[in-house]
Amino acid sequence: MLYDDGILLYQFAVDSNVIHAYDINGTDLGTVTVGLTSLTFGSENLTVNMNNQVLSVGRDDDFTEEVRLADYWYSVVLQDVVTSDYYNIYKELDGDIYVSNGSLDTYKIQLNSSNNLVAIQDSNEYAITVTDTNISFDDNNLKMLTPYIYNASTREIIGNRVEVISSSQLRFTVPQLTSGQGYKDVTIMNPDTKEATLSNGFYYYTNPSSNPVISLVDPNFGSISGGSQVTLYGFDFDETSRVFVDGTEISSGDVNINLDYTEIDIILPAYTKDLTELNTTQIWVPIVVLNQDGGTANKEKGFLYVIPSSAPSISSITTNTGSTTGGAVVAIEGYDFRYFEPYTNEVGGPGYDVGDSYVNLNGSLNVLEEWDDLENDYTSTDIDTAASVDLREPKTFDGGATYSFYSEYYDSPILPDIYFGTEKS
Repeated sequence: MLYDDGILLYQFAVDSNVIHAYDINGTDLGTVTVGLTSLTFGSENLTVNMNNQVLSVGRDDDFTEEVRLADYWYSVVLQDVVTSDYYNIYKELDGDIYVSNGSLDTYKIQLNSSNNLVAIQDSNEYAITVTDTNISFDDNNLKMLTPYIYNASTREIIGNRVEVISSSQLRFTVPQLTSGQGYKDVTIMNPDTKEATLSNGFYYYTNPSSNPVISLVDPNFGSISGGSQVTLYGFDFDETSRVFVDGTEISSGDVNINLDYTEIDIILPAYTKDLTELNTTQIWVPIVVLNQDGGTANKEKGFLYVIPSSAPSISSITTNTGSTTGGAVVAIEGYDFRYFEPYTNEVGGPGYDVGDSYVNLNGSLNVLEEWDDLENDYTSTDIDTAASVDLREPKTFDGGATYSFYSEYYDSPILPDIYFGTEKS
């Protein structure tokens, strides 16, 4: 996908090993010509500034800056050019990234308040310098090495297609097969040559005609107990599209596809693994859409399952009837409605303390990142202009409408979402 200041302009998909560009309506703009520093399609001739360093600053779906790992990160090891000690990069299931020598020298990689890469160890912060071949911070100058086949002309590591998620889960890239369409056996072989095979474990399609794309998942996080409605936005879905969340297929009765095949509503399944055994309170899982002809769309960080820390309940609703045209003002009373960002209690007392990890829900705002509790303080300051920012994110109703003297509503992702049936208020 190609964005301009947060606005989606183009999307890309592969058809018969050829890259095609599509506009936001899914219209095919033709094939894409990729040069070392250029991208050409239709009337566009774009200059590309490539950064495929193993660590960089990227953006997530909400355009919040984050630490970005290159797609080859699990295929390299690091060696200190002075001590010859070996280090590796590893990513926790909750997305946290570390560099470690496997002993006492471990650093957490994150962004500082200026969104620069830093390595954190024992509350000390070290600036990181990354080149095409080295990572440097503190007193470490680490050179990248790989035991896998490397194509010097394309500068790609091509000998490793498997990413180890955990001892019970692998993620791999399916190569282009010459044996034709049909069911294929899937075999996993450990380094000691012990292996296991699942007969007819994968069905391989050749040259699917559709090219579905998942551009957005909303909401993209929720409880491990499942049951919430999630919408997949994109294009080129079909009326029989199947949806898989972390490898689990969602029942067809819990999948609803709109008429122009650009949205899929799903009822999220429960997460089947025990996160406490994985030593985490949250985990990103992929979402895959599979069309009838074999066309697939994959979003690697599709949904963030979290162990819920709240148990909301509704005791009463004032004004419990209304017109199908909407506009009624409804008061909901209950228990444990939350107005702060979810956090994991890691230090200090039972409430939030500086040092506890949290989910930065309003990271798209241009304000200093900190844990936000809108019940106690809903104001912040714009980093660039110093203007006051209302973290509740007030919005006016369509057309400037007013409902019972209310002329605006709050749209902050920190506030609870309210649904009437399957419609979000």
